[in-house]
Amino acid sequence: MALIAPQGLVTPAGVIPRLKQFTVVGVFEAGITDADSALALVHLQDAQTLYQMGDAVSGVRLKLDDLFAARTVARELLVSLPRDVFASDWTRSHANFFRAVEIEKRMMFMILTLIILGRGDQHHLDAGGRGHRQAGRHRHPAHARRRAGLDHADLHRAGDGDRRHRHAGRDG
Repeated sequence: MALIAPQGLVTPAGVIPRLKQFTVVGVFEAGITDADSALALVHLQDAQTLYQMGDAVSGVRLKLDDLFAARTVARELLVSLPRDVFASDWTRSHANFFRAVEIEKRMMFMILTLIILGRGDQHHLDAGGRGHRQAGRHRHPAHARRRAGLDHADLHRAGDGDRRHRHAGRDG
């Protein structure tokens, strides 16, 4: 495979691109389109020769154990680096990806919180008894010990004309 440097050699005949032949020894996929389409890893001395840099380097990349610490580390490095050197981190160069990860983290937190709160509410309903689950119906406090299903509406239904509360269809 031939790699072409963006700077060419200036000759009397015009600009000739600088080329260097490389042997591909492996292919990887990072899953990020920008990296997959434009990233090649080469030996430092080969890159220095291709770009005519001598022993100098144009940048240094750091690999961190905690990738979310990149922003903080870049800020801390800027304090100690010379003024003509800059520090950048992946949260800037891949801002869309970083925002997507941040949004996903927040959404997962909210979803899990709602699930946990929902389970707590369900537990409250199960422990609270049948009357709490029936919308718009409640147990009359005076008859709370009576059999399940007896509610305020049953107690106040008109019977056969007497003043006693009758339970139509239940007590006879």
